[in-house]
Amino acid sequence: MEVVLDEDRRSVAFEPLIPEAIAEFVAWWAGQLPAYDPPVHLFVGGDAEQSLPLTRDLSVTDVLRFLSV
Repeated sequence: MEVVLDEDRRSVAFEPLIPEAIAEFVAWWAGQLPAYDPPVHLFVGGDAEQSLPLTRDLSVTDVLRFLSV
């Protein structure tokens, strides 16, 4: 899996789109962040209406559930 930082340096894209791999990476990465100010969210497909707030206790299951909506 490749994680690509967009030109805006504020978002990333995952290639290829494998939900299990993305969920594992996002859950791991959320646990590595030193702070959540400003808040950090996972968006799918650029839909700003639906997002998953990232926290240290986020699980792979939480991310997979969000991705399946």
